[in-house]
Amino acid sequence: FSAQPPPSLQWLFEDETPITNRSRPPHLRRATVFANGSLLLTQVRPRNAGIYRCIGQGQRGPPIILEATLHLAEIEDMPLFEPRVFTAGSEERVTCLPPKGLPEPSVWWEHAGVRLPTHGRVYQKGHELVLANIAESDAGVYTCHAANLAGQRRQDVNITVASEHLCPEGQGEVEGNTGLGVMDRGFPAVPSWLKKPQDSQLEEGKPGYLDCLTQATPKPTVVWYRNQMLISEDSRFEVFKNGTLRINSVEVYDGTWYRCMSSTPAGSI
Repeated sequence: FSAQPPPSLQWLFEDETPITNRSRPPHLRRATVFANGSLLLTQVRPRNAGIYRCIGQGQRGPPIILEATLHLAEIEDMPLFEPRVFTAGSEERVTCLPPKGLPEPSVWWEHAGVRLPTHGRVYQKGHELVLANIAESDAGVYTCHAANLAGQRRQDVNITVASEHLCPEGQGEVEGNTGLGVMDRGFPAVPSWLKKPQDSQLEEGKPGYLDCLTQATPKPTVVWYRNQMLISEDSRFEVFKNGTLRINSVEVYDGTWYRCMSSTPAGSI
């Protein structure tokens, strides 16, 4: 404000609490009012968010009141992805739902540490990861990132690519069968492999995935063993519906021997 003589200036917080260098409310102890009327807030906390009013009063006329609302940037956590199994040659999409945040977070996809383009065979369209004419080489971990002024969040999705022609291990395709190894829908079948567990190199401190993909009728039950001990799901280990084991935060001592077993009433592999 400007006036002759200079006007008096006063800052008020939401509840009409005055803010001065001599008298500050407990939640604004680090506030400073400068001679030119500017208000400085340091080490801002959530309790500092709200409406601030600056009142200028001259010797004549009504006061002039200006308001400013202080919002704190924030970003919530992202939901977990379940591992996906896609068939080679198909087109698939994976949607990344952005977390709630202020300001609205921007979203992008990465694979092997490289941001995906907006066109091509494997690309990002809006919030979606698009894989066109999927190849087996497209298998791996894809990461959805979301970020705003409050920080960044990320979640990985493990994508497995199954070949178009699948059949039980050690057998050729059966004429009249789709390669699923199920000869009669009325009887349970022993599971057959889509993808066996493989020796893997996982990065410490990040999620890790081990695949155990099988098929049968009825749907197989998959359990995992670590050093011959049954793995119980907890905050570190999670077994997805398709049999994939997720280690939520890989530690050095996780480097050991793992085994999965897929079972139906007809038998196990």
